[in-house]
Amino acid sequence: VFIFAISIQAQPPWKDTYIPSEAGGDQGIAVRVIPPPDSRYAHGAPVIIYVKGGTSGEGINNAKLRLAKRGFIEILFNFPGSGKDTNRSGGIYDQRGPECLKALRDVIRFALGDFLDVKGKSLSDMIAPITPLSTDVGLVGLSHGGNSTISVAGVHGAEINSLAWIVNWESPVGDGMPTVEAGAVHS
Repeated sequence: VFIFAISIQAQPPWKDTYIPSEAGGDQGIAVRVIPPPDSRYAHGAPVIIYVKGGTSGEGINNAKLRLAKRGFIEILFNFPGSGKDTNRSGGIYDQRGPECLKALRDVIRFALGDFLDVKGKSLSDMIAPITPLSTDVGLVGLSHGGNSTISVAGVHGAEINSLAWIVNWESPVGDGMPTVEAGAVHS
Protein backbone atom coordinates (compact mmCIF):
# COMPACT_ATOMS: atom_id res chain seq x y z
CA VAL A 1 0.00 0.00 0.00
CA PHE A 2 1.38 3.36 -1.04
CA ILE A 3 0.25 6.55 0.63
CA PHE A 4 0.91 9.79 -1.16
CA ALA A 5 0.81 13.03 0.74
CA ILE A 6 0.27 16.15 -1.26
CA SER A 7 1.09 19.42 0.39
CA ILE A 8 -0.93 22.31 -0.91
CA GLN A 9 0.53 25.61 0.15
CA ALA A 10 -2.26 28.06 0.79
CA GLN A 11 -1.77 31.74 0.21
CA PRO A 12 -0.84 33.51 3.43
CA PRO A 13 -3.67 35.53 4.93
CA TRP A 14 -1.58 38.69 4.53
CA LYS A 15 -0.12 40.91 1.86
CA ASP A 16 3.38 42.38 2.14
CA THR A 17 4.38 45.62 0.49
CA TYR A 18 6.57 48.69 0.86
CA ILE A 19 5.35 52.23 1.20
CA PRO A 20 7.39 55.27 0.21
CA SER A 21 8.76 57.32 3.08
CA GLU A 22 11.62 59.77 3.35
CA ALA A 23 12.62 57.73 6.43
CA GLY A 24 12.81 54.52 4.38
CA GLY A 25 15.25 55.65 1.71
CA ASP A 26 14.91 54.17 -1.79
CA GLN A 27 13.44 50.91 -0.47
CA GLY A 28 10.63 52.34 1.66
CA ILE A 29 8.98 50.98 4.79
CA ALA A 30 8.05 47.28 4.93
CA VAL A 31 4.35 46.84 5.69
CA ARG A 32 2.19 43.75 6.20
CA VAL A 33 -1.58 44.02 5.71
CA ILE A 34 -3.79 41.31 7.19
CA PRO A 35 -7.34 41.64 5.86
CA PRO A 36 -10.29 40.05 7.62
CA PRO A 37 -11.38 36.73 6.11
CA ASP A 38 -14.91 38.09 5.67
CA SER A 39 -16.66 41.44 5.82
CA ARG A 40 -18.12 41.64 9.30
CA TYR A 41 -19.49 45.15 8.94
CA ALA A 42 -21.68 46.23 6.03
CA HIS A 43 -20.01 49.65 5.71
CA GLY A 44 -16.39 48.40 5.72
CA ALA A 45 -13.60 47.32 8.03
CA PRO A 46 -11.86 49.41 10.71
CA VAL A 47 -8.08 49.58 10.40
CA ILE A 48 -5.68 48.88 13.27
CA ILE A 49 -1.96 49.70 13.07
CA TYR A 50 0.24 47.95 15.61
CA VAL A 51 3.25 49.75 17.04
CA LYS A 52 5.48 47.11 18.60
CA GLY A 53 6.89 47.39 22.08
CA GLY A 54 10.48 46.89 23.16
CA THR A 55 13.40 48.73 21.66
CA SER A 56 13.99 46.86 18.39
CA GLY A 57 12.50 48.14 15.18
CA GLU A 58 11.00 44.93 13.82
CA GLY A 59 7.22 44.74 14.08
CA ILE A 60 6.00 42.63 11.17
CA ASN A 61 6.55 39.28 12.88
CA ASN A 62 5.47 40.47 16.31
CA ALA A 63 2.60 41.98 18.23
CA LYS A 64 -0.51 40.64 16.58
CA LEU A 65 -3.76 40.67 18.51
CA ARG A 66 -5.44 38.69 15.73
CA LEU A 67 -8.29 41.12 15.28
CA ALA A 68 -8.62 40.35 11.56
CA LYS A 69 -10.90 37.47 12.52
CA ARG A 70 -13.05 40.07 14.31
CA GLY A 71 -13.44 42.17 11.15
CA PHE A 72 -10.45 44.53 11.46
CA ILE A 73 -7.77 45.17 8.87
CA GLU A 74 -4.46 44.73 10.68
CA ILE A 75 -1.33 46.61 9.63
CA LEU A 76 2.13 45.76 10.94
CA PHE A 77 5.39 47.38 9.87
CA ASN A 78 9.12 47.51 10.45
CA PHE A 79 10.69 50.79 11.49
CA PRO A 80 13.48 52.14 9.21
CA GLY A 81 16.54 49.88 8.96
CA SER A 82 14.72 47.00 10.68
CA GLY A 83 13.38 43.63 9.64
CA LYS A 84 14.76 40.62 7.82
CA ASP A 85 15.18 39.52 4.23
CA THR A 86 12.26 40.58 2.05
CA ASN A 87 10.66 42.54 4.90
CA ARG A 88 13.58 44.83 5.72
CA SER A 89 12.72 48.51 5.72
CA GLY A 90 15.11 50.96 4.14
CA GLY A 91 16.67 53.79 6.09
CA ILE A 92 18.41 53.79 9.46
CA TYR A 93 16.87 52.79 12.77
CA ASP A 94 17.14 55.74 15.16
CA GLN A 95 15.76 54.10 18.32
CA ARG A 96 12.19 55.43 17.86
CA GLY A 97 13.43 58.95 17.18
CA PRO A 98 12.45 61.40 14.39
CA GLU A 99 13.00 58.96 11.48
CA CYS A 100 10.88 56.27 13.12
CA LEU A 101 8.13 58.82 13.74
CA LYS A 102 8.21 59.85 10.06
CA ALA A 103 7.87 56.20 9.07
CA LEU A 104 4.92 55.69 11.43
CA ARG A 105 3.32 58.87 10.07
CA ASP A 106 3.58 57.46 6.55
CA VAL A 107 2.16 54.08 7.55
CA ILE A 108 -0.80 55.94 9.06
CA ARG A 109 -1.23 58.00 5.90
CA PHE A 110 -1.22 54.78 3.84
CA ALA A 111 -3.95 53.35 6.11
CA LEU A 112 -5.95 56.57 5.80
CA GLY A 113 -5.86 56.30 2.00
CA ASP A 114 -3.55 59.32 1.53
CA PHE A 115 -0.60 57.25 0.28
CA LEU A 116 -0.04 54.53 -2.32
CA ASP A 117 2.48 51.72 -1.92
CA VAL A 118 5.61 51.55 -4.12
CA LYS A 119 3.61 49.63 -6.76
CA GLY A 120 0.99 52.39 -6.95
CA LYS A 121 -1.65 50.46 -5.01
CA SER A 122 -3.84 51.80 -2.25
CA LEU A 123 -4.88 49.82 0.80
CA SER A 124 -8.31 49.44 -0.87
CA ASP A 125 -6.69 47.99 -4.00
CA MET A 126 -4.72 45.48 -1.95
CA ILE A 127 -7.63 43.99 -0.04
CA ALA A 128 -10.63 44.36 -2.35
CA PRO A 129 -13.48 43.48 -2.05
CA ILE A 130 -13.07 44.46 1.65
CA THR A 131 -13.48 48.22 2.06
CA PRO A 132 -11.17 49.89 4.59
CA LEU A 133 -12.89 52.50 6.74
CA SER A 134 -10.61 55.51 6.37
CA THR A 135 -12.70 57.20 9.09
CA ASP A 136 -11.92 54.42 11.59
CA VAL A 137 -8.12 54.09 11.51
CA GLY A 138 -6.37 53.74 14.85
CA LEU A 139 -3.12 52.83 16.56
CA VAL A 140 -2.40 50.21 19.19
CA GLY A 141 0.82 50.93 21.04
CA LEU A 142 2.15 47.93 22.90
CA SER A 143 4.46 48.86 25.78
CA HIS A 144 7.15 51.17 24.39
CA GLY A 145 5.17 51.38 21.14
CA GLY A 146 2.67 53.53 23.04
CA ASN A 147 5.32 56.19 23.44
CA SER A 148 5.64 56.29 19.65
CA THR A 149 1.86 56.56 19.16
CA ILE A 150 1.70 59.59 21.45
CA SER A 151 4.83 61.13 19.90
CA VAL A 152 3.64 60.74 16.29
CA ALA A 153 0.33 62.38 17.18
CA GLY A 154 2.16 65.28 18.81
CA VAL A 155 4.86 65.77 16.17
CA HIS A 156 2.87 64.97 13.00
CA GLY A 157 -0.71 65.62 14.13
CA ALA A 158 -1.50 68.04 11.31
CA GLU A 159 -0.56 65.39 8.71
CA ILE A 160 -2.56 62.59 10.34
CA ASN A 161 -5.51 64.57 11.71
CA SER A 162 -7.97 61.93 10.43
CA LEU A 163 -6.54 59.34 12.83
CA ALA A 164 -9.58 58.22 14.83
CA TRP A 165 -8.15 56.62 17.97
CA ILE A 166 -5.12 55.47 19.94
CA VAL A 167 -5.09 52.58 22.42
CA ASN A 168 -1.96 51.93 24.46
CA TRP A 169 -1.19 48.92 26.58
CA GLU A 170 1.36 49.07 29.41
CA SER A 171 3.12 52.05 27.86
CA PRO A 172 5.83 53.59 30.05
CA VAL A 173 5.01 57.24 29.38
CA GLY A 174 6.16 60.15 31.53
CA ASP A 175 8.28 59.29 34.54
CA GLY A 176 7.93 55.60 33.74
CA MET A 177 10.13 55.72 30.66
CA PRO A 178 13.66 56.65 31.86
CA THR A 179 15.21 53.50 30.37
CA VAL A 180 13.51 53.65 26.97
CA GLU A 181 13.30 57.32 26.08
CA ALA A 182 12.47 57.91 22.43
CA GLY A 183 15.59 58.51 20.36
CA ALA A 184 18.01 57.66 23.16
CA VAL A 185 20.51 54.81 23.16
CA HIS A 186 21.29 53.26 26.53
CA SER A 187 24.05 50.78 27.17
